Amino acid sequence: MYCSSMKKISLLITILIILNCLDTYSQRNLGTITGKVLDNDSKSFVEYANIVLLSTQDSSLITGTVSDVNGVFTISDIQFGKYKLEVRFIGYNSRSFDVDINSEKLITDLGEIFVSPNVVELKDVVVKGERSPVSYHIDKKVIDVDKIQT
Repeated sequence: MYCSSMKKISLLITILIILNCLDTYSQRNLGTITGKVLDNDSKSFVEYANIVLLSTQDSSLITGTVSDVNGVFTISDIQFGKYKLEVRFIGYNSRSFDVDINSEKLITDLGEIFVSPNVVELKDVVVKGERSPVSYHIDKKVIDVDKIQT
């Protein structure tokens, strides 16, 4: 009888532990965002692009990551909610996306994200200067008297 009741208690404790673990796991409410960043012109990978997840309410930073050498990025452990995701890289125009993480869509794959180069044309630059009338060599100091103003 003692052995039978111990088995029942042991079984009950095991079931409670399993239910507690399942309940804890289901309450995580976490999602993932993935994608790949590519150059729009050359179709090559954009390495080390900044991927920033912002709050839609006040544009505060939630989290972020950097794309790898193949342009791939993953942001994990995102709480359920609506967010704004921005892809940024120096010399390229930024791209932004509205993302909704919920129980029906735990993994959001944005696929291939093409970013366009941001080309800025500058005016010509002319550099003017004059050489110093004094120059130093290993064993002497040379003065160009033609360049000395009197």
